[in-house]
Amino acid sequence: MAGEIAGATEGAIEVLAPGLATTVQDLGRPGYYHLGIPLSGAMDQLALIAANLLVGNKEGAAGLEAVFLGPELLFRRDAVVAVCGAELPPKLDGRPAPMWESFAVQAGQTLSFNYLKKGARAYIAVAGGIDVPAVLGSRSTYPLGALGGLDGRALKAGDVL
Repeated sequence: MAGEIAGATEGAIEVLAPGLATTVQDLGRPGYYHLGIPLSGAMDQLALIAANLLVGNKEGAAGLEAVFLGPELLFRRDAVVAVCGAELPPKLDGRPAPMWESFAVQAGQTLSFNYLKKGARAYIAVAGGIDVPAVLGSRSTYPLGALGGLDGRALKAGDVL
């Protein structure tokens, strides 16, 4: 099938390198603090919202939050991506890609990042969102409680989203 890597049957994105602390985040899970579960969610919600809107997602769709050092991601399917937030310049197959606008990624291409220039957290939105199970109404990762995201933890090499 056009737009897919041959043999790729599950997941659209493979994590080749996780970055420093890349997690799945959305706008959080309000209403559970009385149970000891914090809001979680994107630290820079406006940047996540902007990235989501640029790729045609709803504001609260799950995306990736990269802290200080971006991940290296292999796209197994064609995608539309946007990177917003901290100045963490994206590269598509080693060539500069834009920030604060959407761009196309073809199956087999790799998204990686240059060194952080300014800020702390960048957000990577993919058209259609990041599909992980919702926990208490949110896909956000809360590592201390091992909730949400991908198995309640930061991404690691070999993960598939």
